[in-house]
Amino acid sequence: MKKTKLILCVAVLVLLANVLRAQSNTDFPYEKVGDLSQEKLNVKALGGDSYVLVVPSDDTQRYYAVNLPEAYKKDGLNLICSGIVGKPLPNARMMGTPLQLKAVKVGKNYKKYKIKVKSFVLE
Repeated sequence: MKKTKLILCVAVLVLLANVLRAQSNTDFPYEKVGDLSQEKLNVKALGGDSYVLVVPSDDTQRYYAVNLPEAYKKDGLNLICSGIVGKPLPNARMMGTPLQLKAVKVGKNYKKYKIKVKSFVLE
């Protein structure tokens, strides 16, 4: 009987911890499907205020960075990015795979874009 109560108590605590952890990250409402680590990407303007990050060798793979700094929204800018890749919402048409950036550094061609800050660490 004591073992059953202990197991039930531990299960409830684990469930509660998972719920609290899921609620703590409300800025990124997408389910995590992977991580991006030091990936070379190019900024691509889609028109208006819409920007995506594309893989240079395969511009069909696009990421929509939900927290891309304004200073880096320059068409053609090379970036090195790390972050969390999310799963797109079902039945939603998105311009790219959701991405929450954790760290961003500019690539080699930053001088022609007059970039002052060469890297960001985002939380």
